Amino acid sequence: MPLRHFFKTEIRYWLPMVLMTYIGINGYLSGWTSWLVPDLHVPLMYTGDQLFYGVMFKRQIEGFWYLENMQFGYPFVSALYDFPMSFLDAVTIKLFGLISPAWYAVYTMYVVTSFVVNAVVGYVVMRAMQITPWWALVGATLFNLLPFHFYRIGH
Repeated sequence: MPLRHFFKTEIRYWLPMVLMTYIGINGYLSGWTSWLVPDLHVPLMYTGDQLFYGVMFKRQIEGFWYLENMQFGYPFVSALYDFPMSFLDAVTIKLFGLISPAWYAVYTMYVVTSFVVNAVVGYVVMRAMQITPWWALVGATLFNLLPFHFYRIGH
């Protein structure tokens, strides 16, 4: 079955899961008072690596690409060739950077979006393994809400 036909025929299963995941994750991360719009004024705390991720996001937003940015490593260009990033991640961060120039706002949008994408991919993989739609919905939601995903992210 082609992927386009799959998404068209099973939209009644995965679209409510996407909406519930977005509202639940956004409520958990941004506070239960803001369900639909993430709180972009308060950065998420990512203990241990938050400064590094902040630098990478800031480089991606302000520079041409995250590998080289003139603001870091002055008087020379700082390079991060040892930390590869996928092209789709870099484009997503760049697009979110058009919405807000603050790295922590982009990071918040990126984290919330990653939970939604994780739920959809989990559902598609379970359906590809011939699991019924309802069990795939339950499995993708439970996998997405495992405690490990929240272990390193705080506010």
